[in-house]
Amino acid sequence: MSQLMKFEADGKELGNTIRHYWSVKTSVSQSEAILMPMDHVDLIMAPAGTFEYYLDDQVIVPDGIHFHGIRLHSVRVKVLRKAHVWGVSFHPWGFNLLLNMEMKSFSDEIYPLHQFFPELSNNLAEIFDGSKELDHNHVKKLDQLLKSTRAQSEATTHHISILRSFVEEKPENISVFCRDSGISMRHLERLFDQCIGVSPKTFLQICRFESSTREMIFGKAETDLTEIGYKSGFYDQAHFIKQFKKFTDFTPRKFRINEPAVKSRLLKAKTSGDHSHK
Repeated sequence: MSQLMKFEADGKELGNTIRHYWSVKTSVSQSEAILMPMDHVDLIMAPAGTFEYYLDDQVIVPDGIHFHGIRLHSVRVKVLRKAHVWGVSFHPWGFNLLLNMEMKSFSDEIYPLHQFFPELSNNLAEIFDGSKELDHNHVKKLDQLLKSTRAQSEATTHHISILRSFVEEKPENISVFCRDSGISMRHLERLFDQCIGVSPKTFLQICRFESSTREMIFGKAETDLTEIGYKSGFYDQAHFIKQFKKFTDFTPRKFRINEPAVKSRLLKAKTSGDHSHK
């Protein structure tokens, strides 16, 4: 794959919904890579038959526009064709503002968007062109479409404020966070089930895991794994290894050696001479 290119969304209108848009050009691969657990939902626009996903005992070849619920386990993926692929990375709660459905039911799943939101899927298909890179004109059209699609009431705005505070703070003690925020633990758990898809505790585990993999992929190669685990919030090396294997089936050491993640391949594309504009 080529280097990932990122584009900012309209911050004033979509700042509470979208982190960024992105695009990448795929190349056919004979080997599989893994998409790791992440703290958000990705909506992916690709020509039909671009990817083959291996989810437990299922083989999924999505027919174009599809989304990944928040992942608790790594998903193996193989690229079947060359294409320009566009994506929308949402804030952890952002996709719920489009679907207005309980996100817990989408965790660890991959679905075609038209199954739940055919109108949005059709409108995105009119903008998406798998023969072209995403550019600022496309981004403006996506902004306009998503502004007109999302639903946000005063109650939703209040819920987002609570969730944003939790995500930014990443509290060590969830009970203390609830007390200081004036909400019950059960209310916070319901908000996470509805708007994000996992429990607050699991979300923090995913954040720690993501922190460790970012350091392993994009940090200094000589950084000690014990140090990475400690900086990422794991209380000892055994805890780090256990959580890492839970999310990837790799130990941290084997992960660093084998470089199985899609992110690793994107980094190699960047350092091997692909100078796509961000």
